[in-house]
Amino acid sequence: MREEKLRFESFELSASGFVRPSAVMRRMQQAARDDLNSFGISYEAMREKSMAFVVSRMALVFNRPVPGEVPLVLRTAANPTRGATFPRSFILEAEEGVPVMRAMSLWALLDFEKRSLLRPSALWEEIPYFDDLSGGVSCARLIKPSNQSPCYLDERKVYASMLDQNNHLNNCNYADLATDLLPEGAGEVKELQIAFQHEARLGEVLSLNGFETPDGLLVSGGFHDREDNCFLCQIKLF
Repeated sequence: MREEKLRFESFELSASGFVRPSAVMRRMQQAARDDLNSFGISYEAMREKSMAFVVSRMALVFNRPVPGEVPLVLRTAANPTRGATFPRSFILEAEEGVPVMRAMSLWALLDFEKRSLLRPSALWEEIPYFDDLSGGVSCARLIKPSNQSPCYLDERKVYASMLDQNNHLNNCNYADLATDLLPEGAGEVKELQIAFQHEARLGEVLSLNGFETPDGLLVSGGFHDREDNCFLCQIKLF
């Protein structure tokens, strides 16, 4: 388990003055990486063995909008594997110990070159497992509406600044792609669920469709030049 004190800076805030979900996800990503580093499973060591972790699903639930420039505590823990899935939970708290956000993420271990699934036994070091910090937050199965026309449409190209060391669109950027479709004045994000379906590479163009739901928006991201779906994102608002 890893615990760190942090605060979100002014450049991580939206126009409303609250922290963007993508900024929270970036801190989560780094905390997870630092946690693995402490067990001897660094990104560099994994690449030498042609391995990489990729996220398949992620769920964040906020108890209230996250303020910027105040002290907070982020904790993360690896949870017991489920087949070939590596769950990892998170909790973000105010200094007095009041939960601000809880999250669950599901990861897969891949052969970096072949992009094929590896079993947990392929890791050369053991990851210690701890209790679930998510408070029961689960990664839902998202389904694109088949009988509803989208209410918001957009296209976004993948640029070099959006890539990570796995040479694909970094998972934090998906939150920005989805929340950018929210109408002006929609309110703050209460829940964000993302299912990552196919990786997006440099130069690819994503077609974004937004479908209204009773409490927010479902965003479907597909590839402009092929039928594969890239991601689905469910947003619920306060």
